[in-house]
Order: sequence, then C-alpha cells, then structure tokens
Amino acid sequence: MNNILILNDFSAEAEHALVYAQKLAQTLQANLLIWNLIEPVSRLSAPALVVAGCKIAESYDAAYSTQTLLNQTYPDGRGLGTITHLTKKDTEGLTLHELVQKHHIDLIIKGTGNHAQALDRLTSQLLRKTLCPVLVVPQQAAYVDVKQMVYLTDLRYCRAHITGYLKQMAHQLNAGLALAHITAAKLPEPETNYAVSLYLKAIGHNPDQLQLSFQHITEPCINKAADVLIDVLHNNWLAMAYGKHHHNALNAACNTGQQKPAEINVPLLLFNC
Repeated sequence: MNNILILNDFSAEAEHALVYAQKLAQTLQANLLIWNLIEPVSRLSAPALVVAGCKIAESYDAAYSTQTLLNQTYPDGRGLGTITHLTKKDTEGLTLHELVQKHHIDLIIKGTGNHAQALDRLTSQLLRKTLCPVLVVPQQAAYVDVKQMVYLTDLRYCRAHITGYLKQMAHQLNAGLALAHITAAKLPEPETNYAVSLYLKAIGHNPDQLQLSFQHITEPCINKAADVLIDVLHNNWLAMAYGKHHHNALNAACNTGQQKPAEINVPLLLFNC
C-alpha cells in the first residue's frame, strides 16, 4: 500500500473520512492524496466526478481549511507523512481510471452518512470506473486499529485478486482475515465440507503466516448476520465485491430479498468485479 486517495467536499461526512484516512495512512505508512471538490459529493452527477479536474477547489480557503483540520488532528506534526493536495494540473483531462493509474492509487476513501441503505449512485460509479478498491467510511465509524477484517461472499463467486489484496492489507495492518460464506439469493446452501473445501481453495497460500479463518454464515436474516460479524466476531472492516453475481450491498445477500438493509457501523471495503 503506497498511495491513498481521499475525496473531500468539506461536508461533515468527508471531514470524518479525511481524519480516518489520515490515521489509516499513518498506520500503513502510505502517502495521502486529497482531492478537494468544490461541490458536495452528494450533489455531483456521476460524470462530473468521473471526469476529473472539473470540480477541483482552487481557493486558498478550501486548502487551508483541510490543512487546519489535519493540524488539529496531529497538532505536534508527528506522523503526518506525505500529504498532497491534488490541483487542477494533476487531474485535468483525466478520467478517474487514468487519475488512479497516473498517481498509482491503491485505495480510494469516501465518506458517507451511514450504511443503512444500498450504495449511492456515486459510489457505484466510482466502482464501475476504476479497478481500485473503495473504502466507504460511515460517519459513525470511529477509527480503531484494524485487528480483524472479513471478506463476505458466496465462496462459489470468490475472486482471487480480492483475497490477494486483502491478505496484503492484513499483513500490513497486522490483522486477521476471515472469509465468510453467505449464500447468495436463489442459490442452494452448500454442505459444510463443501464450503470448507471452497474456503481452502479461495484463501490460497499463507507465506506471511496470517491469522486466517473461515466463517460460514447460515443465518438467513442479514441484519442478524451483520450483528454477528461486527459485534460478536469483531470484524473492523467488511469487504465485498460489487458486480454481477456479487453483493452490491449487504441486503443483496438476503435469500428472501424482503429484509431491510443492515445497520453497519464499520467501513465497507468494496471491489469492482
């Protein structure tokens, strides 16, 4: 993990995500690139954000207020690392995918009010326009050291590039990693032995001696399953794939499709598939 991009529109959600991103960058010893937007993210159309450089905040006040926030977070200046405010010159004429490639972005962070609803249109567009993972941080998620993360998926659709990324991230964070099988809608529940074989195939080698585990979620109520994953199994991050045959939100994993979305107070790490 070398470079993290944070979307900052100076909203309360973005302010919280900015502080979260800075602390994560410090832990990962990564560089933090800040994309200051004039318009609130919630008001931007997807094309306006996907075409980079159109909504860059050029005013001194905007950059100053961002730096002031970071100085308040770390008043002694320790642990700040390399922080870069992207300018119009850095972004103009680039698509989001080209921007990510140019600056070698490994992770995009976006703030949100809460996860009690399906992904907003803008987050969906971010995922569709770049292969870079997006960490969606709810406003109620206080930063804590990540000790355990879980990849929530139907193991029949598990993706090697996601497990590879998560193993690398877990290694850098000195965290445990779990694969949690939850049967996608309209598919049969696998037998335990078959589920374990799917897990062993999906998790692959473990050269870094990570703390790996398998969690077979058979609870049909996704709200109860989310409570178990977060409050009982103490997963600090939930990772999911976004795309056809994958979970675009926790409620998409429901067998019935009639349940309300789960209340989630931890960040979601989302991958394009």
